[in-house]
Amino acid sequence: MADVQQGLQRPAALPLDQINSSNVANLKRVCTFDTGDDGSFQITPQIYKGVAFIATARRSYAVDAVTCKTLWVNVYKPTSAEVNPVNRGFAIADGVLYRGTGDAHLIAIDAGTGKTLWDKKVDDSSVGYFLSAAPIVWNNKVYIGDAGAD
Repeated sequence: MADVQQGLQRPAALPLDQINSSNVANLKRVCTFDTGDDGSFQITPQIYKGVAFIATARRSYAVDAVTCKTLWVNVYKPTSAEVNPVNRGFAIADGVLYRGTGDAHLIAIDAGTGKTLWDKKVDDSSVGYFLSAAPIVWNNKVYIGDAGAD
């Protein structure tokens, strides 16, 4: 088992030994998932309790990480102009997914059902703000950067 450090000081790669030069050629594709979206795709799926969570600009997906079956899809409908409709991932804490939107909203989604728990307008997209960065949850607070330098 790898020694995983928390926080900004963690290593960029984990010293796992299950895959090595003698067995890498034996790897086989287990699952392929097509979001069907045409836009930019800038996240790495996140695994939580056996479920892969995938985000596109307006959709959040829960996919069984073993069977590749779609468990639910949550579709966000922008309420104002989207400055940069791209998403770079979720924060996951206590069964809740948190993500930003291209029109500067922060939304919370129930990881089990896909239902939107709340939707909070964080900034004003009409003056160029958007939320594309993956949020961070710490000490029962959700942190997210806004605008292009998020």
